[in-house]
Amino acid sequence: MLDILSAILKSVDYTIPIFCIRAMAFIIGFFLVATILANLFVPLYNLIFAKKYGYKIKFLIIFGMVFTKIGDKWKKILYNSSPLSAAIPMIDSNNIQKNYLEKEKQLAYSERFTKLFLSIIIFTLTLKPIIGFFKGESISIINLFFIGFSTGMIFHSINHIGISIYVYEKLYKGILSYIHSKTELLLNGESIENLDLKPIEELPYNSPSAMEKIYYYLFYSSYLLSLNKTEEMNKISLEMTDILMKNNTNIVNYLCNYLGYYWLVFYYSEIKTDKEKAEDFFKKIEPIIMNDEDSNAKRVLAYYYYRINNDAEKAKSLIEEGLSRIDNFSFGPDRALEKDLLLKLKNEII
Repeated sequence: MLDILSAILKSVDYTIPIFCIRAMAFIIGFFLVATILANLFVPLYNLIFAKKYGYKIKFLIIFGMVFTKIGDKWKKILYNSSPLSAAIPMIDSNNIQKNYLEKEKQLAYSERFTKLFLSIIIFTLTLKPIIGFFKGESISIINLFFIGFSTGMIFHSINHIGISIYVYEKLYKGILSYIHSKTELLLNGESIENLDLKPIEELPYNSPSAMEKIYYYLFYSSYLLSLNKTEEMNKISLEMTDILMKNNTNIVNYLCNYLGYYWLVFYYSEIKTDKEKAEDFFKKIEPIIMNDEDSNAKRVLAYYYYRINNDAEKAKSLIEEGLSRIDNFSFGPDRALEKDLLLKLKNEII
């Protein structure tokens, strides 16, 4: 019996057909290597050129590893299984430029088209073996890999350009454009309480997406806070809670919405004290907020430690840290509101 089985095994040809190897070389270049480098190009380009457009990179994501800049050094603060890479641009308070939305768009498009240009250059280097193939010549496995890689880079570049067009030419024509116009007023010295913001239902924009709602509610919350309109804060905070509880799995969305988590930790600590919810949202954002050096993070933590943990000493320390960094936070009106909130809690503790 064993002899028969041995004879059968010896008769089987285990060699992999050469066309499978060639196909695998192309697939690895197109789907694997091109995807990795296309995703790496985005954060690295933004890291180098963001300052030129009036932005700074606060969070850097490299294949699920999240880094934040503390002082002059980058520190790893979080790991998520997401393979995505990204750089989250924030307005640089030391390099604020008027019409910042246009600058953000310019940064995005410059990265996209630079990547496409470099991809086309790489593709031209593979033209010779492609032309040879149509003339009946054989293509080596290494050349198939580079053909797959170069075409994959072009594919990703065009795809990212399409995404940018959708974001900036469609999404940013609605509520985000409205937020931008109001932010421009703040940059020109207008106070937050004089912005005359309306509830989202009264704005002339139909069916806003979850992302648009979060961005507007964050902007609107500062306005309501400056006027102490508690009832309206309750309404938007409850809806923000529902949105973020349903949309907190993707690492990029998570970081883009991190200020929403900041607000909810503050809201459930100070405005409508709910220990369970405050602790829940704090845990979701803990690795990020504990490593955030900005004044708004210190303010949220101060209220959380004082109201929820009854830790006055920790709260006082956080207040002093926040006040010491206030001159480097955001710009005029935002800075003034943060300072008022920090001093309000400081005076209460004293």
